[in-house]
Amino acid sequence: MTTFQRGLAGLQFPLTHTTTSGVKHEATIVSIGASLREYKVDGVDVVIPYAADEFTPVFSGIVLFPWPNRLEDGLFEFEGTTVQVPINEIDNNNQLHSFSENYEFECLDYQENLVTLALTLPYTRFYPYEIRVVITYSLDDEGLKVHTKAQNVGKSNAPFGLGWHPVFSYGGSREEAILTLPSETHVTVNDRMLPTGEVPVEPYYDFRTARAIGDTNLDDAFLDFTTHEVTLERIDNHTTTVYSGEEYPAWQLCTIDGIGSKNEKGIFIEPCTCYANAFKTGRFLIALKPSETREFNWGIKFK
Repeated sequence: MTTFQRGLAGLQFPLTHTTTSGVKHEATIVSIGASLREYKVDGVDVVIPYAADEFTPVFSGIVLFPWPNRLEDGLFEFEGTTVQVPINEIDNNNQLHSFSENYEFECLDYQENLVTLALTLPYTRFYPYEIRVVITYSLDDEGLKVHTKAQNVGKSNAPFGLGWHPVFSYGGSREEAILTLPSETHVTVNDRMLPTGEVPVEPYYDFRTARAIGDTNLDDAFLDFTTHEVTLERIDNHTTTVYSGEEYPAWQLCTIDGIGSKNEKGIFIEPCTCYANAFKTGRFLIALKPSETREFNWGIKFK
């Protein structure tokens, strides 16, 4: 029986795979929040890692459910039930990224190159529904793949959203890193970072043609992708591509100037089934029926 190291972020599940051409992929998944703690290719960090004995910084790498991003006033109503959720973004009076970072996932399967983790979100006053999520991280010759199965195991319809929060290394200068974001639509926000509309991408947010990030600061959602992939050309001549199926129509991108023990700059590239405040606006909200199951896929390629 395999014994796993335990850190502040939970049990550590190391994955490894060497491709047919001899390229070594390594990842570590942790049990709390089902977080991607590190991913490297031939020793090069693809995501910004954090230490095994460091609690997950700024939601790095975690799965976001039953909703991603912000919920205005921590309050929503669904099919006649009003729910108040504790506020954790105090300055803006929002709830941010729901609950999953607080729960430990159970390991259902572990092999050298994959791990399957599961959590049944319990019925509580803050989310009076029961959702079971089963997540498989796997490494193969193409890179890192993430498959998720979400099922309503309760007795009533359940509001649901799913997102991911990996933070990617620039491999050097942020300003010179080149981003390709094939999105036609930008989601505008107010001073509480809550959505106010959907507009054609303005020049400041337009990365449909690859260009350097420069001094562009992002914490924004994007829609209407011509292809469901975002590419980051790094300063060290490596390229990171994040891709998904069409089941992730909304992507959040966020530049950050310091994360983890090394205080690195990075960019969150977040496939999401909905953007901020979906539990209040209903935009892209999934209403899972009892026993209904949905599946979701995204992944990372690195060369």
